[in-house]
Amino acid sequence: NAMSAIVPIRIPMGDRPSLDDIRCTDAGVAGLTRLIDLMQECWRSNPQQRPSSRKCTTVMEELFKMHKPAIHDAVHQVLQRLDQNEQERITHGMTKLSVTETSAEPVRAAA
Repeated sequence: NAMSAIVPIRIPMGDRPSLDDIRCTDAGVAGLTRLIDLMQECWRSNPQQRPSSRKCTTVMEELFKMHKPAIHDAVHQVLQRLDQNEQERITHGMTKLSVTETSAEPVRAAA
């Protein structure tokens, strides 16, 4: 993926995802503020000021537990959208096909 390839280059330059975009897109999502706080802690330039892996794991486990009941429904919704997109792609492809009398005639072997 081209985007993931530029991450190791851009992060040391100080580039970070837009937190405003995340806040707008996911406003009202439980635990979002805690996740954003953790992200910002991880971005600190001084490694001594960054959270430990234990703290990161603890916060992420808390967020997972908070959202665990909704994961099944979210996965189901994504699968439904993917299935619908595939059906639309197939339907669109089928509308491009046409069979004429000439194309339906059997091929005769050469004598």
